[in-house]
Amino acid sequence: MFPQIRVCLFISKRFSEKIIFDNFSGTISSKRLGLTGVNGSGKSTLMKIIKGLEHLDSGTISHPKNAKIKYLSQTITYSFEGKVADVVKNHYMKDSGLQNLYNEEKYILTEIEHEKDISKAESLYENLIKIQGEIESINSSKNYSSDPLYLLKKLGFTDEMIEQESSTLSGGWLMRLALAVLMSESSD
Repeated sequence: MFPQIRVCLFISKRFSEKIIFDNFSGTISSKRLGLTGVNGSGKSTLMKIIKGLEHLDSGTISHPKNAKIKYLSQTITYSFEGKVADVVKNHYMKDSGLQNLYNEEKYILTEIEHEKDISKAESLYENLIKIQGEIESINSSKNYSSDPLYLLKKLGFTDEMIEQESSTLSGGWLMRLALAVLMSESSD
């Protein structure tokens, strides 16, 4: 599932005269995080700060150096092309490395087909077996985030919506699609 991540904060942030955080400190240690609060209380600002999208006035944030932290903006700045299911599937394929492995597999198969030297062909076969093993490993570790249909249905998409062009979705459904894309990508 999701690994646990620990984020430590000691921050100050203001917008003009409005103080958002004044020497705010805390530790977040969770696999998932949901923030609630009244409008303007700093929920989005806090997430942007943790993600590195917003600068601090002062303070520090610490989390694992290579942590993958995801953030979904409240403003629709996403543009997707293709059918709804394909959008999520393509993002997953790219993020998991499957697309590169499939491309490499296809290339090696073409090379094997045209290779006349037996020792070179054997070497290509060894590489092919290694790549196919990596593909199998990724495919066998699939979970809900790698199944676009399951993920989209859990977010309320109907079978008809899953097959329609993403460009025809309303703003609210585009936001759900953006969430599905985010959930299909690996993160900490």
